[in-house]
Amino acid sequence: MVYDGRAIANFVLDYCDRKGRPVTNLALQKIVYFCHVWSLVQFKQPLVKHKFEAWDYGPVLPYLHREFKKFDRAPIKARATQLDPLDGSIPRIDDARKIEMLSIFADGFFQAQEELRRTPQKDADEDKDKRDPNQPGFFDKPQ
Repeated sequence: MVYDGRAIANFVLDYCDRKGRPVTNLALQKIVYFCHVWSLVQFKQPLVKHKFEAWDYGPVLPYLHREFKKFDRAPIKARATQLDPLDGSIPRIDDARKIEMLSIFADGFFQAQEELRRTPQKDADEDKDKRDPNQPGFFDKPQ
């Protein structure tokens, strides 16, 4: 089954709340996109029924971005409110395989963020000095 991105977003936000992990709009967009791609690979079907757009900081569902724009870079404290036109309910995810996948990706996203925070950032020039001078780097100007 394919879902409205707001249902996926609400699941991710609820899951991350239970885990004590704040989610920004940017992080939410990335998690939803990674899950969508994994669904294409794993289940051979899309997870989200709408098209992502390529924005400067990654793929975005514009309606989802608008929904949470008011939070700017702060953690999202609300849920998407799009209603099902047939019964007025907020769509929910009911596929156990997809729930498991969303949980794995949400956890993995935050684990990767924590690892990046713990890893000291190297200066690009530091690596440049260690290279073989006879082997130019990919972005070096030819001499």
